[in-house]
Amino acid sequence: MEKLFESYNIIVLTKEVKMTFRLRQYYEPDFNEDRFINAPDVTLKMAENDFVAPENYHAMSIYPEYFKVDGKWLLAKESRMDCVAVYKDNEIKVVEFRNIHKGDLIVCGRSENTEEGIFVHPDLHVLAQIFLQLTVHLQGT
Repeated sequence: MEKLFESYNIIVLTKEVKMTFRLRQYYEPDFNEDRFINAPDVTLKMAENDFVAPENYHAMSIYPEYFKVDGKWLLAKESRMDCVAVYKDNEIKVVEFRNIHKGDLIVCGRSENTEEGIFVHPDLHVLAQIFLQLTVHLQGT
């Protein structure tokens, strides 16, 4: 019996797919590196209205994201694409636009490599392994 699977925007036809899932160990960045130590604090701008993020807000991704606030790198506890990062109660909260309230402190900045106090931490090694496995699988079908 053939099954249709859609993954990573690639459609694969196969007779049988056996997949196991094991969450791999997460390694946070080495915050002792110069780029983290020398990075500025992130820019926080107050939302002027409900449901509206300030200009140049930082759009969240699916990857772990860190924000430097008062000299300390904080990990957003959630990952949700196209949401905003709000600094509240000494934490970074991931908030949908519909839940932005006037006065929220919104993270602003477009770079993701510490230059603006923002660091997005994609594990490029894992992404390369996924691509390689998918390529090998596709070549075998």
